[in-house]
Amino acid sequence: MTVPAFYFPLVLTGGLMLASSMAQAGPMQDIGTASGPQCAGLDVNNSGYVVGACAEANGSASGFVALAPGSAVDLAHLVDGRNCVAGAITNVGRLVGWCMNSNSLPTGVVWNATAPTTVQALQALAGGVRTKVTALSQSGAVAGVSLNADNTALPAMWRNNETTARTLPAGLLGLVATNCVPADVDDHSVNPTMPNIVGNCPGSSGRPQPVLWSPGLLGTYASAALPLPADALHCRASQVVNSRILGHCDFGAQGGHAVLWSNPASAPLVLSTGAQRSSAKTLNANGRVIGKYSNTNGDPVPFHWDTTTNVRTDIPAPTGGMHASVSDIGDNGNVVGSSEMGDGTRHAFKWTLAGGSVDLGTLPGGKNSGAIALSQDGCYLTGGSETGSGQDTHAFVQNLCAP
Repeated sequence: MTVPAFYFPLVLTGGLMLASSMAQAGPMQDIGTASGPQCAGLDVNNSGYVVGACAEANGSASGFVALAPGSAVDLAHLVDGRNCVAGAITNVGRLVGWCMNSNSLPTGVVWNATAPTTVQALQALAGGVRTKVTALSQSGAVAGVSLNADNTALPAMWRNNETTARTLPAGLLGLVATNCVPADVDDHSVNPTMPNIVGNCPGSSGRPQPVLWSPGLLGTYASAALPLPADALHCRASQVVNSRILGHCDFGAQGGHAVLWSNPASAPLVLSTGAQRSSAKTLNANGRVIGKYSNTNGDPVPFHWDTTTNVRTDIPAPTGGMHASVSDIGDNGNVVGSSEMGDGTRHAFKWTLAGGSVDLGTLPGGKNSGAIALSQDGCYLTGGSETGSGQDTHAFVQNLCAP
């Protein structure tokens, strides 16, 4: 699970996003405003628990967790009055994010959904002064970087219920661990306490090299470089799910394309869009990918890519909409996104292969809405929506698998 961006703009006109399933979706439900009138949900788990952040009246940010609609609770800060944001939540209730420390620098932290008044800083590796979280698994394992005083980064991971950092070595020909960055942790690893992790390291030529970290001996990790497809100049890995690895490769004059490694020993499958560039957004446990490619006019077109059959399907805007984009896909096949509507507003929408695109509307009285994240199973959506006042943005949760 790749961690959403922690620094978020609460601006719906720039395009937040969302979605649903074949079952009729329930209504959007307001999470509440724990820390201020401008809030957005940034992640949601399979229990419908939502985390996110609110912008307070003075411009500072506070994280929140909501275990039910209308129940948002402010999360503890490392230092009172200094910014904190919760960016992701796991299915075991571990929350990750960042808080400003006593030196006014952001550092990685964790909370527990049922104990929001307690916050723990994720410890850095020896010589480090702070941390940054970049990925986590649904079983609570966290990956990121340990930062030295000069901002040199070393890749690290933290087991569930632990705050002690474990190093992720590079150990590859022409590569060193310095400034390697983990991109994702596999939710389906055989050993959830030592899960597979993908990331990217600076190669000898200065170009990125995708890397897989897998469990080694005595609680350590071993690393291996992922093979590149023919004619690729360089590649990046972005996600690992059920041993499949999603990424992007640059083919020079041919442009960049979404790729998928079905296993770490073979060159990846390249999404075919002719001469048009493509990029992937998210991969689910069944090998389905969403992303976008450029049509002959240069306009972005969202797509669904079944990598098991290598079939790409374009995702249209809902009826009356245009300029659609997609943000997440659940394991049940639900895709969520955002579309400009005929009246100039933006609405969250859902798409399924069987049911097409459906407008999901807004919170009562609002004009704009956007989805940010789906739960892993695809049944819960969170994001932000304007309210009836037209002045405030509230975080919401929506049950997309409602009967």
